[in-house]
Amino acid sequence: MYYSTSASGTKLLTTTSFSSGNITSNTTYYFWGYDGLEYSSSYTTLAAKKNTTKPAITGVSANLVEKASSQLGNGQRYIPRITSLTFSFTKSTYGTAISNTGTLKVTLHHRVRESTAVYTERIFVDTSVGNTASYTINNIDIISLIGNNKEWYITATLNDGLDYSTSYRYPSNSGLYYIAPVPTFAAFYNQKNNENTSSCANYYY
Repeated sequence: MYYSTSASGTKLLTTTSFSSGNITSNTTYYFWGYDGLEYSSSYTTLAAKKNTTKPAITGVSANLVEKASSQLGNGQRYIPRITSLTFSFTKSTYGTAISNTGTLKVTLHHRVRESTAVYTERIFVDTSVGNTASYTINNIDIISLIGNNKEWYITATLNDGLDYSTSYRYPSNSGLYYIAPVPTFAAFYNQKNNENTSSCANYYY
């Protein structure tokens, strides 16, 4: 298989080195078969698309619902819900044109609090963001998505059909948010006299 950047141009042998590293943006490539004696009488064309600038998520702002819990350690913030989560981004450029479409994928990573288990991933947003510079997700009920006694964080990527942005992490710098454990009873008492009796078969109310 040989290729050229024009129908009448010099034909070059296609090898494994023909990759994204030497593909020029906005270029049509022509391909011919070769049997050792002759080139094929016709060619196949392929228009290469390569971003000049890849898409990027540039920031995240959030309105968090935070609660207090004596069951969490120092510095562990109990965040069971997010009122709003806004991602800001720049679209890619293909040649000199700015991309008008993009798909935002947001993933929730969680595991049992203070464990060494592998994080479970749950994609909860996978949507087209259109020709905008930001996208807001409202009313994210984290506790209903992952349950109690968890630690969690969020990642997001933006794809324009050609490239993915670098994954954006929230909270940043390896930070985590937490869901407190279910409360436990400190003591049980019999309904009659607020104490256990020999005649009570441990039925508590």
